[in-house]
Amino acid sequence: MSVLVVGAGNDGLIGALERLGHTVVTVEPFAGLDPRIGSHADLYVCSPQPGVAVIAPCQYRAAAELRKLGVETVFADCDPVSPYPGDVRLNALVSGRRIFGKTSALDPQLLNFFSSGDRIDIRQGYCRCSAVAVAENAFITDDASAARAMRDNGAEVLELEKGCVRLPGFDHGFFAGATGMLDRRTLGFNGSLEKSPFYARVESFCRVYGVSAVSLSEEELSDVGSVIAVSY
Repeated sequence: MSVLVVGAGNDGLIGALERLGHTVVTVEPFAGLDPRIGSHADLYVCSPQPGVAVIAPCQYRAAAELRKLGVETVFADCDPVSPYPGDVRLNALVSGRRIFGKTSALDPQLLNFFSSGDRIDIRQGYCRCSAVAVAENAFITDDASAARAMRDNGAEVLELEKGCVRLPGFDHGFFAGATGMLDRRTLGFNGSLEKSPFYARVESFCRVYGVSAVSLSEEELSDVGSVIAVSY
């Protein structure tokens, strides 16, 4: 099973993941971030390749746990800090050999894993929050700039409308912030995909790529800063 990173305090989500047999490592809120997103894992951890995690220095406890589980950890140069774009140093989407994100804001330790030609710049700095890869060249996103950049680079993209994912303290959250690839064939949802207006489109798109869409609770979809898989 997989090693997954999620934000502390999401007990229902953590329990659901563990019942599926996954190992869950949590990240703790950091005082330098807006408290509304302070426990979001996608601000602290990015996996540039399976079995490797680039992690914010403030998450030294999580880094030690990951190392015990056999995950190679590399500390980012700096911790994420609010306001934007200081909080998106690790908020990138990796798919195959490519990394998608606001490249000018990404941490050098993360960028070191990718050649310049494999760094795809996206205006939306919260790239990992807003997009998820269901296959190496297939993405779901609710951000127009991410969708455009991905299509320009030859990807298949399912673009969704905004506003259907909850994030306390904001009008709405990002779609991908409520998701995570739990393994290469399973896309998990923090909440009930079946109760969302885009259930049929997402389920159909995933099925094309041999991916199962799995709801992890009966609640409304909620942005928790993604589920980050660092090892399958």
